[in-house]
Amino acid sequence: MTSNQVRGLSAEEIDEEAVAQYLQQNTDFFERHPQVLARLRLQHPRNGATVSLIERQVGILREKYQAQEQKLTEFVRVARANNVLADKIHRFTCRLLRTTTRAEVLAEIEASLREDFDAFQAVLVLAEPAGAAAVAAAAPAAAVGTGVAVAAVTGIGAEPMGMADARELAAAAEPARDAEPARDSCFAQHFARHVSAQDGVYRSFDTLFATCKPRCGQLRDSQRDFLFGSEAANIASVALIPLGGQPALGLLALGSVDRDRFHPGMSTEFLSRISELVTEALSRR
Repeated sequence: MTSNQVRGLSAEEIDEEAVAQYLQQNTDFFERHPQVLARLRLQHPRNGATVSLIERQVGILREKYQAQEQKLTEFVRVARANNVLADKIHRFTCRLLRTTTRAEVLAEIEASLREDFDAFQAVLVLAEPAGAAAVAAAAPAAAVGTGVAVAAVTGIGAEPMGMADARELAAAAEPARDAEPARDSCFAQHFARHVSAQDGVYRSFDTLFATCKPRCGQLRDSQRDFLFGSEAANIASVALIPLGGQPALGLLALGSVDRDRFHPGMSTEFLSRISELVTEALSRR
């Protein structure tokens, strides 16, 4: 296609696709016709001013570079955040490895969630097989530290209860050691409890147990009340972590007053790791 062939033709008579194809197949066209390149003018996408083709190309390349730079910055941010989470998971694992009893496992789970993950609204619900409630209720309980009842055999009471942390448990055996401050006992209050596996509200989480995968977002009012009790009204988002396979051992719920802290679009890879660690620790004690 030459200038003589194009001259005098109207826009309707020119096949734009053919022109585009020709230029793509003849990338040296503007090298052979520099006068055409010099006369080309394009409209600036933002201010409407007329700019040369080269200026427009530079602008496009600049925008692509800025987009790539933003993506790289986001990748670095996510990588750093994942590195921090990996360190926290490592500390969580080490705390569980140091435990020797079920009560210590529960205490370290609660303490690590609070101290390492800033999860101050955490609830551990363990399922109890049918007929086991009477046995659990008959188990002797001992008052520990500030008077929190801990089941002597299983570390779990028949009613919602608080778990003293590991240092409070040690204080019971060694009176000379200082007890943990009352603030920690307050956070531990009502962390762990067990319910019948046939409980109606507990069964409302069956779809969660069926997937065996953590889920983040919001809950129905009945589920939020079941998990967080008097604190339910303050919970804006929740991470639900199923424990074990089928049947499930129970679930770990992490609540937040921040609506965006636990949202459906977030990755649940690290929550799955927590699920595996908690399940294994409770199964072995």
